Amino acid sequence: MKKAKKNNPPAEPTKINRAFSKSRAELLTVLGELDKEEFFPGNHWYLSMLVVHPDYQRRGYGRLLVAYGQDKAREDGVFAGLTSTTEGEKLYRSIGFEEIGLRRSPWDSDVKINLEEGEEMVEFSPMRAFKWGKDRTGKMYGHEV
Repeated sequence: MKKAKKNNPPAEPTKINRAFSKSRAELLTVLGELDKEEFFPGNHWYLSMLVVHPDYQRRGYGRLLVAYGQDKAREDGVFAGLTSTTEGEKLYRSIGFEEIGLRRSPWDSDVKINLEEGEEMVEFSPMRAFKWGKDRTGKMYGHEV
């Protein structure tokens, strides 16, 4: 019997429940718009919801997703912006992004979300805003790697 190579993806991805619901999706959309207003004015590429399934993490897929966004920003002559959970910060810093701010808690804002029946509001971890590339004034954020 042949052994599977260590780097082969599992036959069936692990089932995870991130409690993703219609109201959470609505909240994330609203927060993304608030982030753009507060941290990323003007033309830019907003790298939103970059997620790699846990079974495929630590294989370079996240780095490839971000590199695509950096390439597009470079082609268009604008910066790339994103907000990150604590888990993603190391990746973004390692590929040249610069931290520019801390997202305020959604519960401290005027954001109102209607919960579905039986649904509880989820907690969000703190998120930091990052920029990479040149903004409209020519200021460079972060660095090339």
